[in-house]
Amino acid sequence: MLLSSLILAQPATAECRCVANGARYAEGEQACLKMPDGPQLARCEKVLNNSSWKLLDQDCSAISLQDDTSLPVLAAR
Repeated sequence: MLLSSLILAQPATAECRCVANGARYAEGEQACLKMPDGPQLARCEKVLNNSSWKLLDQDCSAISLQDDTSLPVLAAR
């Protein structure tokens, strides 16, 4: 009886969400983040079961920025 309940138990999986300037992003989504050196393109990723922003080797020029207060801006996947 105990063995059957252990087999049926599924591990809990948390949905990966990153937060930047009050907005939430799903895993794989990209955003233009405010950084000390200026805007930087980053992707939401899961690292050791936690959400994290990975800075990309691209600037935000691929994303049309209307003004500095609109950061982060969602980019195409």
